[in-house]
This record gives sequence, C-alpha cells and structure tokens, in this order.
Amino acid sequence: MAENVPLTKPSRKLHLKPKNTIVQTISITPIPLLMTSVALLMTAGLVYKTYDDCKQDLAQNITRTINKYEKEVAKWKNLYEGESQKVSTMKRELAACKQQGESASKRDMGKEEALHMHLEREAQRKREEENKIFPLKKN
Repeated sequence: MAENVPLTKPSRKLHLKPKNTIVQTISITPIPLLMTSVALLMTAGLVYKTYDDCKQDLAQNITRTINKYEKEVAKWKNLYEGESQKVSTMKRELAACKQQGESASKRDMGKEEALHMHLEREAQRKREEENKIFPLKKN
C-alpha cells in the first residue's frame, strides 16, 4: 500500500483500492506538524498578549506613580506656600512689635524721665522748705 511513497515527503499518500477498482488518493497531513504549528501560533499569541498586557500594566503603573508623586508635590507645595505665608505674616507682626516696642520704650523712657524730673523737683522743694524752717548759719 504505502510502499510507493518515499519517507522524505511532508505528506504521505495512501493508495486504497475500493471494490469498484477506482484508485483513490488520500492526503494525510502529519498530525504532529499541525499540532506543533498550532501550539507555536498559540504560544506566539499568548506571548504577544502577555507582552501587550505587561506593556499596559507598566503604563498604568507609571501613570499611577506619576499621579501619586504629583499629588505629593502639590501637597508639599501648598504646605510650603502656607508656611511661607505664615513666615511672612510673622515677620510683619515682628516688625510691628519692634516698632511698637521702640515707641513704647521711648514712651517709657519719657515716663521715666518725667518721673525722675518730678522726683528731683519734689526733692528740691523739700530742701527749700527745710531751709526755710531750719536756715543754715553762715559763718
């Protein structure tokens, strides 16, 4: 039957002689080759699908990471701006306090000088009264 077919051909042909003596040729595709090619195609598709999924996952991870860090940067930027506003407000308040303190110290100095002068006048007046009551004897 299969004696006429050389073994090196990719497909084998079987010659069957039915009862009506018509020679029929049946082409048999080698099953292992078909299975291997199907398996390779499936593997290639799976690899491409996996590669595509990995690429999409990586893009999503990168996008998530970028968004996360953008949020962190915005948070720190807002915090910094808030703190810098607080610092500038504190500087203004400190300058106002310094100015008030200087004017207050001048005012206090004026009060101290006025008190000192008042006390000196009182002391002078008392001395004059004592001199009137107990005049010093001049030699």
